[in-house]
Amino acid sequence: MLYMSTPNPTKTCWIQFPLHMRHSEADMLVTLAMNSETGTTNVVLAMCFTQNRSSASSSTSQSALQPGGSKPAILMVSLQKVDWLDSGYSQLYSGLRKNAIVSEILTVRAAKRAMASSKPSAILVTDSTISKPAYSDFLKELVAYTRAGGRVILGAQFSSYFQPDQGPRFFSQWGMPTWDIGSYHHTVFALNPAGIPPPLDPATLFPEYSIKAVLIRGAPRDAAVYLPSPSSRVQSNVFPNVKVTGAQLEESPALWARVGDGFLGYIGDVNGEQASIRLMIEMCGVKIKSETLGRGSIWRASASRQTGRWRLIWRHIRKSRF
Repeated sequence: MLYMSTPNPTKTCWIQFPLHMRHSEADMLVTLAMNSETGTTNVVLAMCFTQNRSSASSSTSQSALQPGGSKPAILMVSLQKVDWLDSGYSQLYSGLRKNAIVSEILTVRAAKRAMASSKPSAILVTDSTISKPAYSDFLKELVAYTRAGGRVILGAQFSSYFQPDQGPRFFSQWGMPTWDIGSYHHTVFALNPAGIPPPLDPATLFPEYSIKAVLIRGAPRDAAVYLPSPSSRVQSNVFPNVKVTGAQLEESPALWARVGDGFLGYIGDVNGEQASIRLMIEMCGVKIKSETLGRGSIWRASASRQTGRWRLIWRHIRKSRF
């Protein structure tokens, strides 16, 4: 049994391991929980607690999208928004709200209404709900919007819940039949040495950074924003720290590709690192000054053993400025 405490002191969660589970399997779950990876812990917590979700926009900097105004209009689509998205990605929200007109939509109906009433400059999809067969009609509308000149960015927690077997079917809808889910590991990635895909500006991005990400394989190299460096090694407390070699050197955590007259962006970072947030904002076509982003706020978990059980202890951390 695994006992978990959460940022909300009134909520706790007991996870009962099945009786048939071998000790080695239970130990692996505890090891994963102790790995201090925010993405892993949040998946477990998401299984514990239900979420209260409204059909209206959860956060809107203006009453309506205004693509003709002085600021770009960004539509955030969060169909299965997790409770900690606002705090975990506070720098993303801060950077967009101060430099763009932002609306966040929580239902397909509201998203379709927003897209029909006023074309946004970019659409940021924060989870992978659109990849499910039940949302195929809405996915077709997003593809049509992109082909007509729009920008769609698959970021935030999209990769955390994206099912590997959905890769080929999903990306084929965008005209990318060779794209598929690749490795999932933590290592150092650097800007594409051959140059990043336009119109992204490399001067606004981090030259390299270390992230845990769901990578994409089968994409052309000129679509990659970041790639592993020749010296990259897997960084893990669980798996061997082997060097990234062979086909894995061609897998990317961040892609930017033309679809018709528009663009599709993908960011596979599962932990919302600062460099990934900077890239998401750049993909949205929003220009920012570093001082406008402020400090981020995230929760990280550590583990301690008490009376024969593991307890995850949440610790509040303030992210530094960009």
